[in-house]
Amino acid sequence: MIGSEQVSWAAQIACQLEIAALKPGNVTWDKPFDDVAAEQFLASSAAMGRAFYGIPGKRVGETVLQAVVDTRRVVGSNTNLGIILLLSPLAGAAVGGNYEGLRERLAVTLRSLTEMDTEEIYRAIRIAAPGGLGDSRKYDVKDPSPQIAILEAMAEAASWDSVAREYVTDFEITFTVGLPAFEGCSVKDIPLKDAVTQTFLTILSRFPDTLIARKRGMKEAKIVSSNAERVLRSDAVGSGRWRDAVLEFDLSLRDRDNTLNPGTTADITVAVLFCEVLKALEDGTLPEMLRKW
Repeated sequence: MIGSEQVSWAAQIACQLEIAALKPGNVTWDKPFDDVAAEQFLASSAAMGRAFYGIPGKRVGETVLQAVVDTRRVVGSNTNLGIILLLSPLAGAAVGGNYEGLRERLAVTLRSLTEMDTEEIYRAIRIAAPGGLGDSRKYDVKDPSPQIAILEAMAEAASWDSVAREYVTDFEITFTVGLPAFEGCSVKDIPLKDAVTQTFLTILSRFPDTLIARKRGMKEAKIVSSNAERVLRSDAVGSGRWRDAVLEFDLSLRDRDNTLNPGTTADITVAVLFCEVLKALEDGTLPEMLRKW
């Protein structure tokens, strides 16, 4: 049975594995942005751990809000709002059960969210102050929190935000695209860092990144997805040709203002890693998984 300690570990480890692997267009060890570097993402993963440790009996919105407040206190900027929004309901569904059946329990958790969760999540989003949100005609986060269940607000945003889409589809991308991609690499004994990159590319190739779409338009986002698909077809994961294609793709996404940053795809990749780390904690294979870096 998964406890709050395992959930807290999984949340923090998933964030740390994600930042340590190359995800084209995103921050990693030797590829900072002008305003944020890998060290801040690592600090953020530690800061949010307290919120995930006390999951039992806590509302999803309460977890989101505490994790955002703690992150803001430590790093002073938004580094992980999308991650927190994704991991909080997953964590709530995981505690007290086994990994098997996680998605079914997640569906119950999502449908049990209340107006109080909506209020807390809206407060968290305003505190995080993420860039690139734009304006929404309905349920805009800049307006007072609507007196509705958060799933209704997420449904309104699902067409232009993949995190919202995950809420209203019981995390379809995470469970039907991301996890199979990662597990396919595991079966082939692919190094962990390459498995993370391949999972990221697989998600991006199937779902245009909505952060890019909001900054540059859906046409540009679809071009980026087509280029991710081209990398996937370049050669076997981990080969020299594959690595060259990954690096070339990464370079093509780095502009001065990071407008081609597939940040939402990176957030969903963390959700995949959270699930994989949870499963490895449950069956005792996490040390082996980490040694495969």
